[in-house]
Amino acid sequence: VELAKKYLGVMHRGSFNDPRAKILIMDGLKYVEEAPQDYYDVVISDLTDPYGPEISRLLYTAEFYSRVRRLMRSDGILVTQAGNSFFFPKVYEEIVSNLREVFRIVREYWTWIPSFGYACNYVIASDKHDPLLLTPEDVERVLRSRGVVNKYYDGNQHYVMFRNKVLTGRKET
Repeated sequence: VELAKKYLGVMHRGSFNDPRAKILIMDGLKYVEEAPQDYYDVVISDLTDPYGPEISRLLYTAEFYSRVRRLMRSDGILVTQAGNSFFFPKVYEEIVSNLREVFRIVREYWTWIPSFGYACNYVIASDKHDPLLLTPEDVERVLRSRGVVNKYYDGNQHYVMFRNKVLTGRKET
């Protein structure tokens, strides 16, 4: 974390200094067990990939997502990193399936990550909010009302992200 603070300023743009940000370095399962219920509006689960050494594999299960859901308000949103659907389609499809067991609305998207040099998949899950229903104008209006200025994400990008086909390495049948 200290190295990121020192050398990756172009990426974090001072976010470590935001008083709303809190860095916790601990077991994710333990945190979810101890955290208050019905508390979070948004949960962002940016973990290590769900394959390879699989150190975070348990954090991609339906059981874990059920636990996270209990932490969220009834209109909460979960977004999770979901690996790479092209190179690891089985793992990716399992993550999406696990989320569908827990949440009413599950939407997939992918985006290019310049610092990684490849695309990553993400999934947004909620019981109330559907990102497909937001127009580019809706997104722009919300960003403006909150004074948010981004380099990448805007109304048009939102629209495209949810309409690009998620590619898998499986052959079409």
